[in-house]
Amino acid sequence: MNSRYVDQLHRGSLAERKKLISGPRVWTLAITLLANLPSLAQTTSAPSGNTTVFLGDSITAFGNVTESQPSNTYGWGWTAQAVFLSKGRILQVNNAGIPGNTLAQMLARFSTDVTAYSPAKVVIAGGTNDIPTTAFTAAQLSTATATLGSLIDAAEAAGIQPIVCDVPPRQDAPVAIHEANAKALSAAIKTLVAAKQTEYGNVVFFDLYSVLANPSTGAYISGYNLSDGIHPSVKGATAVANAFVTATAMVYSSSAYLPWSNSSSINLIPNALFINPIGSSWNAGYGAAPAPTVSVVTGDPSIEGNWMQLEFRPATAAGQYYSYNCDNITVTPGKTYALAFRFQIAGLEANGGTVIIALGYGGPLAGYNMTEDVADGTFYLEVPATSAQMNPGIVVYPGTSGTITIKMAQVGLIER
Repeated sequence: MNSRYVDQLHRGSLAERKKLISGPRVWTLAITLLANLPSLAQTTSAPSGNTTVFLGDSITAFGNVTESQPSNTYGWGWTAQAVFLSKGRILQVNNAGIPGNTLAQMLARFSTDVTAYSPAKVVIAGGTNDIPTTAFTAAQLSTATATLGSLIDAAEAAGIQPIVCDVPPRQDAPVAIHEANAKALSAAIKTLVAAKQTEYGNVVFFDLYSVLANPSTGAYISGYNLSDGIHPSVKGATAVANAFVTATAMVYSSSAYLPWSNSSSINLIPNALFINPIGSSWNAGYGAAPAPTVSVVTGDPSIEGNWMQLEFRPATAAGQYYSYNCDNITVTPGKTYALAFRFQIAGLEANGGTVIIALGYGGPLAGYNMTEDVADGTFYLEVPATSAQMNPGIVVYPGTSGTITIKMAQVGLIER
């Protein structure tokens, strides 16, 4: 089944991956995770109040592989990074970012793209496309903030906690006017949210603007924006994601499941701690790149059990890839499953490779693309099963110069 698994990824998510990671290094994805992770008890109960819809424009949609319509797949943007950096706290049920959307358009689709998913929280990140090319008039600013206020009201009426972001800087032409307008709208949003906090008591404000803006000029901090002057770069998105996770730490409770026994009644992954021989359940079975060397690394007190170590040698031609995944996990269509594991990646940056962590079959195809090394990370993702099996694993594009080393430990896949 490995060939079908990777072929499906290659026809779907990987096509978007090629579009996203081609060209300049602005498409790289940086992940920064704490080296010392807390011990997490085994549990099958999902935390209350963590399900989230991200509602916004293209800046939100960059957290979505397709980038053109609401989806629960993942890409490189700040929302995607926040989901994974949260170590299981933020549970995305829909990315409702649509490029070009104004606040009024977001309001018009609120019921179908937010309420219909019954989330506990909605992150409202709009307003960039409401910024005019001339100086904001009082009426224009009032209309934009009133529409945002209606979005907050709609969330409260539906019993959904709103987390409201201000807008990022803008330095596309006319630069000075756009910079001033973005600053003015962000200030107005902050004032609006303060009033809504008084009214409702549970509205959360996230100052996205201050993470990205040079306070003395109102322009993007150097390196934090793409060349269009509108959208955050991957570096900027990483800064926003880290700040968002920190700012909302008290809003989201922890939920990541990491197994502490090699087998259990709730974990669908066999040999979860890599105590037994690996080949019985994990297979490198598809792709033209050289197959990895597989070994077990013992004696690390920071994890339970052992590391499975995969060493990928250089590709022999451009575009080659190789898969390594856990075979044919039986699941129930319509049920939601959570995948979590510890991981380390080395040699990826130096060799220009790409690692995709994904759930094949049973999808949706939830691929998370990485082109940066990870010293010590925890991966966490929840997806609904759409067929009777899942094949969690990785697809690696090795690069052409040196070895890429990937380690995995404490792999858990449980029904939520």
